[in-house]
Amino acid sequence: MYRNLTVGAVIPAHNEEDNIGPVVSALLSLRTGAGQRVIDDLVACDNASTDDTAQRAREAGARVAVEPSRGYGMACLTGISALEPVDVVLFVDGDQAFDAGQSLDLLKAVANGADLAIGSRVLGRMERGALSLPQLAGNRVASRLVQLLWGHRITDLGPFRAIRADALRRLDMRDTAYGWTVEMQVKAIQSKMRLVETPVDTRRRKFGKSKVGGTVRGVIGASVGILSMIFRLWVSPRTPGCISRHLTAEPNDKAAMTSLFLRSASLARSMYFSSTAPSAKRLAPRPDGPLTSYVSPSEEKRRTVSKQPVRIERRRTP
Repeated sequence: MYRNLTVGAVIPAHNEEDNIGPVVSALLSLRTGAGQRVIDDLVACDNASTDDTAQRAREAGARVAVEPSRGYGMACLTGISALEPVDVVLFVDGDQAFDAGQSLDLLKAVANGADLAIGSRVLGRMERGALSLPQLAGNRVASRLVQLLWGHRITDLGPFRAIRADALRRLDMRDTAYGWTVEMQVKAIQSKMRLVETPVDTRRRKFGKSKVGGTVRGVIGASVGILSMIFRLWVSPRTPGCISRHLTAEPNDKAAMTSLFLRSASLARSMYFSSTAPSAKRLAPRPDGPLTSYVSPSEEKRRTVSKQPVRIERRRTP
């Protein structure tokens, strides 16, 4: 608990057996100035790992949810659905790139009134090689696009973040892949929530290869996922007063820009996602209940046929 707010942590992880244990241990060891434990519940989502990620997380004290369908957003949604009722949800990657102690800065921002606190790697110190050049360039382009289209300056789409649980429900998160982080930020802007950025430090991962910057497949997938999510949210604003409806560009320019991007994004997606993407899960909008998930009929049927249901350990952390 942090300043009377219960805190749940979600760690999406794919093949992070050498990194996940220290991340879990560091989060569970967080204490307030009065010595009170900060993290009330912690779920590590094993996202189709082929190594011992789940076992290492369990040994470190996490509850483990197993999600057989690959996708960063899918792992986050599954992890959220496994959390006990909490006031704030903290998202941390399982690659040891972040300092768990800086979670307190994010939680402090939320406790001070923010709906969503983003850990900005750009504002913090970054170890050389922590992010690849394509990651740095893509992050800058996406951030500038968000500022251009919605008039809200952001510096990073970093995965290290904290959000109020009631705000998370209202955002109705849907993306199951790389568009998850930017979807959360843009929807928060569209919904006129209070979004703040807090400097966080970034290290090179200690073990393994980055799922995004470490492969061509990851770079292409992340680029397409993030940019296509930005433009989908731009052409389908959530609120009538969204600033994207009042851009000063000429209508023909906006239409041409949208058409060009959507055609290129469609081609890239068809090349990258050769197989059918898994059905999206949604947070059920239950303002008075715990964070739960909705599984579409097609997804439920697929899991029944494949006999690979999501397994969630209901045991609370000690």
